[in-house]
Amino acid sequence: PNTDIAEQGWRTLKKRSKGILDPYEPLIKLVTLANHKTLFRLYIGGIEDSAIAHTVCHDLQEINIDCLVLKTMRD
Repeated sequence: PNTDIAEQGWRTLKKRSKGILDPYEPLIKLVTLANHKTLFRLYIGGIEDSAIAHTVCHDLQEINIDCLVLKTMRD
């Protein structure tokens, strides 16, 4: 519901990630859902290459952290 909660989520995921997320920063974006509700969505920022994104996501999934590779637009 707000950026503070998204930032706390990042800190929690980073601790659980066993170093996988250490080189990255959070990317928090305001999104509007189909039902017109808005929320803040947490992404891994700084990954420009699709292959790297898939590798990082796979590594996170291996330690039971949900992950989905999405192409985002730069602001």
